[in-house]
Amino acid sequence: VPLERELAFVGIGVRDRLGRPLLEDVNFTIAAGEKVALVGTNRRAVRAIGSLLVRFADPDTGHIEFDGVDVRQATLDSLRGQVALVWEDQMLFTGSVRENIRCSNPRFSDRRVLKAAQAVHADQFLQHLPDGLDTIVGEHGIRLEASRAFRVALARALLHDPRVVFVEEPAEELDEASEELVDHALRRIARGRTLLVVPNRTEWLHLADRVLVFHEGKLHASGTHVELLDQSELYRHMQYVR
Repeated sequence: VPLERELAFVGIGVRDRLGRPLLEDVNFTIAAGEKVALVGTNRRAVRAIGSLLVRFADPDTGHIEFDGVDVRQATLDSLRGQVALVWEDQMLFTGSVRENIRCSNPRFSDRRVLKAAQAVHADQFLQHLPDGLDTIVGEHGIRLEASRAFRVALARALLHDPRVVFVEEPAEELDEASEELVDHALRRIARGRTLLVVPNRTEWLHLADRVLVFHEGKLHASGTHVELLDQSELYRHMQYVR
């Protein structure tokens, strides 16, 4: 059942492989349709939230709820049909652009693949690739620069029409034109969906409905970008360093 009310993280505790805490007794809720930016002094702690969402791993303590239902009561297929992940270091696999967007799912026609690519402005560079949608990209193909690879990954997410999207912005510095295309594409993905974004630029700190700040495994602060600049010394320091 699509997310209708809220996504809740309840008493979440996660330890790394060496037993060190990444998250400790973390509690927060995100309303359906809310756009939330996640920032932290430990990037691995923030990334763990994405892994937990699709049950690549389960928390050591606590649980996640979709509309009050523990995600462990759902099948993995139904859960992963609701949630899309866009990792900054795993945006493409070796294969054609078409395969990267479709993910070998035969129910998506070429027309729908192209429409998804157009919605996130991927079509603007596809026409310049040697074989268009059939160009091989990824580790053993043509290397796409960060903003282009990101838009292909966003097209994949859009095509599969999830209710919740977890996105890491590319760390690679973008030129102004690429930034505008990426921002518009991300807004397109966010429309009508619940968005959790791990930003590398300040743009999405301003645009997010709320920013969650994690420090030493704890949820340190929550508020808008402007509120946190006023209320959180840690957040001000993080923005100064940024």
